[in-house]
Amino acid sequence: MRWVWLVFVVLIACSREIPPVEQPFETPQLPEPVTPPQPPAPATEPIAPPVESVIVEPAPAVPVPVQSAKPEVGPAPSALGTRTMKAGTFEGKHVSGSARLIKKTDGTRVLSLDGLYVEPAANLHVYLVENEPKNGIDLGTLVSKKGSYQYAVPSDLNSALITQAVIYNPDKDLVWGSATLT
Repeated sequence: MRWVWLVFVVLIACSREIPPVEQPFETPQLPEPVTPPQPPAPATEPIAPPVESVIVEPAPAVPVPVQSAKPEVGPAPSALGTRTMKAGTFEGKHVSGSARLIKKTDGTRVLSLDGLYVEPAANLHVYLVENEPKNGIDLGTLVSKKGSYQYAVPSDLNSALITQAVIYNPDKDLVWGSATLT
């Protein structure tokens, strides 16, 4: 294929009429460069003060209601008026953070996920389980992959039987991470 291209270029070059050169090309002489005048020396004070760096912190988490009959999700609880019933640290290569089963002064219970970081995945849910996630209580879809959140625990659930908080994908029957609650 290259030889076809080469033949094409040669044919085009040969078909053009080359005018005769009557006089040699002369290079024009450029005038000597002129040095522009030097600006005055810079002032000893800077024109503007240096800009200080600003650290922007993320806004606090906003509660997101669950669009089903499941309990609603709210912000992480304060230390006042609460009692930690059980606590544990998430284990697994996809999850870090801690989980606490908390009883509030009004008698309601919440699962608090603190300092949570979850590697992104689709359709992750938060479960409280006795042994198997399939037999656990689905507290709702994971609100965010990072932060501290609280999930309401149903009042009819026996807290003494709960052994784990689990981040679980029910579609794939896959445990993303779990925290043993003691």
